[in-house]
Amino acid sequence: FDKQDAPRQSLLTLFQSLGPQAPQCYDISWSEMIKSMQDIHSQDRSWIWQTCTEFGFYQTCDPNTYCPFTSFPHASDLDSYLDICKQAYGIEGYDVANAVIESNQFYSGWNCNATNVFFVNGGVDPWHAASVLFPNNKEQKTLMVKGASHHAWTHPLTGHDQESVTEARKDIEEIVANWVVGPATKEDVE
Repeated sequence: FDKQDAPRQSLLTLFQSLGPQAPQCYDISWSEMIKSMQDIHSQDRSWIWQTCTEFGFYQTCDPNTYCPFTSFPHASDLDSYLDICKQAYGIEGYDVANAVIESNQFYSGWNCNATNVFFVNGGVDPWHAASVLFPNNKEQKTLMVKGASHHAWTHPLTGHDQESVTEARKDIEEIVANWVVGPATKEDVE
């Protein structure tokens, strides 16, 4: 296939890899998306509800960039996300703004002082900009996983995982185990 056809070929390969559970077609209309957000069985409903009632956390695109969602019908800007909140849940934009302020006050935003928290981020994940990147106390940990995308370390193990992801899994296991059962002793290792 030629270079111009590469994105379409990549998408076709992805769908073919899903096997028999691959959908024949997706209805990507605005009305279908709103309808899915109103469906209590939708796997995306709880996350979108939480963005409307607590966090904001919207992935937006700057105009005149190569971001694929900068124009109608799939504009990815603050207004489009606030419109989802309004149409799907009846939540007004000013209520979203107030909820974000309240959440940041309650959790202290980037200055969160909780203990036994591990903020793990992927180096190529745009979400890392919304995360805590440096610990706020001695009982917090942070890790930037070089070259990793969004929560790559939570995916099932494969034979071709990046070394940085494999190491991140080990770090996470060690730190969480230390919080739960305490540090390993010499006897544990033997």
